Amino acid sequence: MLCLSGPIPLKSAADPPLTQRMKYIWVIVAALLAGPVHAQWRMSFPTAWEAGWAFLAQDEFCELGIEIPEYAHARFVGAAGGGMAGELSFELQALRDDFAPGPVMVASAAPGWHPEAGQQQRLGTVIHIPGGGVVAHEPLARNMLHQLQRGYAVGFDHPTSFSTQHEVKLILAAKDLRPALDAFMRCLEPPRRISWAALSRARLTYEVDAHALSAEDKQLLRHIVDYVGADPSITRIFVDGHTDASGTKRHNNRLSQRRAGTVKRYLIDAGLDAGMIVERYHGPRYPVASNQDAAGKARNRRTTVRLSRETPIRSLAARGE
Repeated sequence: MLCLSGPIPLKSAADPPLTQRMKYIWVIVAALLAGPVHAQWRMSFPTAWEAGWAFLAQDEFCELGIEIPEYAHARFVGAAGGGMAGELSFELQALRDDFAPGPVMVASAAPGWHPEAGQQQRLGTVIHIPGGGVVAHEPLARNMLHQLQRGYAVGFDHPTSFSTQHEVKLILAAKDLRPALDAFMRCLEPPRRISWAALSRARLTYEVDAHALSAEDKQLLRHIVDYVGADPSITRIFVDGHTDASGTKRHNNRLSQRRAGTVKRYLIDAGLDAGMIVERYHGPRYPVASNQDAAGKARNRRTTVRLSRETPIRSLAARGE
């Protein structure tokens, strides 16, 4: 049986005065060692209420994960651009091994606020990794993610490593899942055929004072790398860093240089020839919108990537034809 806690009523400051409604959320993760002898053994993670699910993109992988403070990190992992038909896995990486040897049962249950409250379903067993953690592969991992999408809690239930008379119950719930899940699904989407018009003048934008690349920026740059690799007529790539008019001239020049340099380094690391990349930085000198309002400044904080093709006439001349 899954050990679900809650519901616990919370008030939101955003609710209208005098008409505040009770919102219910379920414990994201809780672990309980049950039994009369070891009743004092109780593992709880109070800060997990604030954690929620998070999305992380690496160059080749997409991750949908949640931190379990002082215990473990749970995550779904898929190949970037591999599509939802690609291989999906689930990993629980624990700091200690509380599970006894053998496969670990995993099940789902609808929490009290759910229209299907009380419904439970055994999903199968996951692989126990000695030293701490479990792993699930297709199709179980996909089914686990589907249960969370439905709003169900997904729980693990297994005897403890020190006594077969007592069990570890670990529950993951869908708190704050939707935004992270949407980003995870976008990361899994296979690359689309993008036109020359869309890639030849690409633009990356930033938050204030930022120069790091977002997951979306990296995906766009990977498309550019693939396009350049497939089109030998592209001979130059112009990378231009820009800022808004906030801050000093010296600060903005350095910031625009860091923005352009970060993009250039990513393109080189992804396989492009450094000799074909022209890096330039301009500070706030070339705005594309007004610097008098926040929206205009947001547009001006940018790095542009422009692809340049060799003309047919020059190409023929270079070959002596």
